[in-house]
Amino acid sequence: AIATVVGVQNGMEVYRQRLNVFDDIGRGTTTFDFGSYTPTVSGDITWTATIADGDSDLDEATATTTVR
Repeated sequence: AIATVVGVQNGMEVYRQRLNVFDDIGRGTTTFDFGSYTPTVSGDITWTATIADGDSDLDEATATTTVR
């Protein structure tokens, strides 16, 4: 499946990375690492991770980082 992480800060996309991930059937979890990002301005970054695995449920998680 393709996993995508997008970071949006102050209304602009500041980060996007995709990689192929694998989930053992029946485990229900997937772990993966994306490259680091160093912000250059202050403001909240909203991170959205999405896994496009072809099933009907939405595999998405969000988090927010506050940069001061």
